[in-house]
Amino acid sequence: MYIIRSIRQMDSFFWDILLSTGFCSVLEEIKPIGGTRKYKAVIRALDKEGLDMKQSATIGDSITDWKMLDLTRDTGGLALSFNGNEYAVSNCNVAVMSGNCMVTALLVEVFERDGLGAVEALVSDWGLAFY
Repeated sequence: MYIIRSIRQMDSFFWDILLSTGFCSVLEEIKPIGGTRKYKAVIRALDKEGLDMKQSATIGDSITDWKMLDLTRDTGGLALSFNGNEYAVSNCNVAVMSGNCMVTALLVEVFERDGLGAVEALVSDWGLAFY
């Protein structure tokens, strides 16, 4: 019952309340990026910071993230699927399902501080698979 009520509240917010505000025009200007544009955006950001993909942590959940996750994983970075579908899970090196996204901050912190091996050791202790 709680889930159904939550879905109804979110639907009301996005399809009724939000559309009647001035913020609606801002939403119409937003152009979400996906697929190739996401992974190119990651590369541009890393280049700007003088970093390479091995130093990157990317988080995705769907088909629009597979290329970014695949590139990150294949270059030795942290490719994290958070509540991902089959496209994200099959292209990551760590997949997490959780009702709370705090675990992603922990995993990225461990990766940045101690590297991919430390993430692997941590999730292995949790009984999770490392791909």
